Amino acid sequence: MPREYAHERTVLGGLLRFANCERAVLQLPYSIRALWIHAYQSWIWNRVACRRLQLYGANAVVGDLTVEGEEESVDEGDGATSVVDGDEPNHGNEVQGKVDRDRGTLSRSGRGTVRVVTAKDLERGAGGGPRAGAIVLPLLGRDVLYPMNEIGRCVALT
Repeated sequence: MPREYAHERTVLGGLLRFANCERAVLQLPYSIRALWIHAYQSWIWNRVACRRLQLYGANAVVGDLTVEGEEESVDEGDGATSVVDGDEPNHGNEVQGKVDRDRGTLSRSGRGTVRVVTAKDLERGAGGGPRAGAIVLPLLGRDVLYPMNEIGRCVALT
């Protein structure tokens, strides 16, 4: 194997030494393991975001997640990731807050609330309905509120 594949060589050496995949990967420095995990998370997020745009376009649909409350831009690192606000997806920081799955909300102190779009929200129309720019997709993680539609099922399958 070429020298420039040092990390791959490390993992293969760990497999030969331990015959255990987990221990082989643990031979890598933490920073490289974290980089690989974050790259995989980003790859999944991009696939889900593309699927969401293919299925629904820029329109909010029942089950989408939107940000409401504070009137700040979603793509300024406020803890969510904007899907349709601007030309390219913008990855913010991980959403921190209290998930209430029964109500379909995630409260974030001082940053508005992420909530699930309902049919009632869509009936309000353009004036009171969810803004397309407020649609968000969360990064993968523990205790995360995912969209409650085809997109949420798509994330669950990955």
